[in-house]
Amino acid sequence: MSQIPMSSLELMEDLRPEIEHYQQLQRKFRKACSQVILLNNRIQDGQIRYNRAVQAKRKAYRYVGRLNLATLEGVRNMIYEYAARAADELDVMQDKFVELGVMEETFS
Repeated sequence: MSQIPMSSLELMEDLRPEIEHYQQLQRKFRKACSQVILLNNRIQDGQIRYNRAVQAKRKAYRYVGRLNLATLEGVRNMIYEYAARAADELDVMQDKFVELGVMEETFS
């Protein structure tokens, strides 16, 4: 039996859940990237405070500052890993959509 070619409308209907997943994943990826930027700024501010505590020889503040920095860096690294996995998944999905002719190839 030969397979009947699908119209583009039927193809879009069949791919609707995947397209919605792609769009949702794209929103989550953008949010994760913005969170990494915000966390980098907070880490930079925390590093300045920590350096001031070191210069002032305030051991208690150094300890608290180091704990805070370690926590922020850990969270940032986790979000970065999530964003990297999401980017990989987006890339695979985009390649599939380009192959099916649903999406144009972009080089961004």
